[in-house]
Amino acid sequence: MTKKILFVSYISNIRDLYFCEYLIKFLIIQKYSIKVISNKKHITEFDNIYEDITSQNTNQYDLVLLHNKQAFKLINKREITIPIFYLFNSDEIFKENIEVYKYSELFLCGKPKILIDNSSYNLLNINFDETFDDGQIEEEKNIIIAESSIITINKLVPWLNTLVSNKIYIISIKDHIDLKNFNSNIHIVKNKNKIDRLFKNAKLIIADDQFAIKGVMLKKPVLLLGSYGYGGLITNDNIDLLYKDGFTGRPGGNFDEYLPFELINYDIQEAYYISANELEALKIKLKKYINMEYSTFIKKINFYTEVNADKIHEYMLVKNPLFTVIPTNDTYTFYLINNITFQFLYELTEEESIYLDFFKTPHLIKDFKHDTYKINIETIKEFISLKILIYDTGN
Repeated sequence: MTKKILFVSYISNIRDLYFCEYLIKFLIIQKYSIKVISNKKHITEFDNIYEDITSQNTNQYDLVLLHNKQAFKLINKREITIPIFYLFNSDEIFKENIEVYKYSELFLCGKPKILIDNSSYNLLNINFDETFDDGQIEEEKNIIIAESSIITINKLVPWLNTLVSNKIYIISIKDHIDLKNFNSNIHIVKNKNKIDRLFKNAKLIIADDQFAIKGVMLKKPVLLLGSYGYGGLITNDNIDLLYKDGFTGRPGGNFDEYLPFELINYDIQEAYYISANELEALKIKLKKYINMEYSTFIKKINFYTEVNADKIHEYMLVKNPLFTVIPTNDTYTFYLINNITFQFLYELTEEESIYLDFFKTPHLIKDFKHDTYKINIETIKEFISLKILIYDTGN
């Protein structure tokens, strides 16, 4: 039976738009039945996927994917009993309190620089793999600037104004970039179709986050410059470390640190000599990493939809390492505590504590053996809903 997913997204900038578009296309390719509720109809070739925002029939779906917390406002009047995945951008952590126990799983979109008080989030970058006819590409001497931080863009203004021999296009992540400070060879671009063409035709891309990924996947030389400093020209020698750091800038860098413009100028010249073979190898390596992310993502989707359909026996479960069971002087009473906050969360029975002791290592439910107790499936489902037991993907 085809799994039905309701994708609820709030698009606030170009980066959100790209992320949601690629994710939805990926899910459609994976043969999920997708309906979308969004503040913007952004995928024109899939007009039939949008659901009426006033529809209340949410529980006809197997899973809700919720992108950005503002998206809750689009469905906040609905009673939702099915699992909810929360896909969120790390930038939003500073702005909003994430109620981690409200969601079945948390997926961090992009930068893993900021960690949250929960062990069950997963990194999810854009799964970008656009194909096009190489004969249609007329490479120009354009430099593309695609930064997630307006602070970084403002710091670049004096330096960009020295690059008078190049056409420079700044992708408008934010709406409040002031053109009056730039030379006439520097342009602000907001139109998505033009952005796609510029990326394909670019000679060089200076970016962070999801746009750095887009550049590498298009086999373009990419200089990584982000909120955490200058990470340099992305090469096969450093892409592993830069990927693990979320393409946020210099690994180990500080927020809004000094930018070494002499080194950036040097790397620009080096970037023009990077070989097509190395650019292809970079794409292959990055694609492998992102495919691993999406493999985990699909396993999680299938897990929660199958649990909802009573197929829990087929999955390896393990106790969430965020939690510890501690005994009391009373032989039959135990408590569950959060290892980070040391908060006492739940009182457990002896039977429940035995279940959790069994799942200290990954096991199938059928492997449980005990002289006194038989496994209680409803208890296991409750532990899953509370994320006390989590799905072991084997990664």
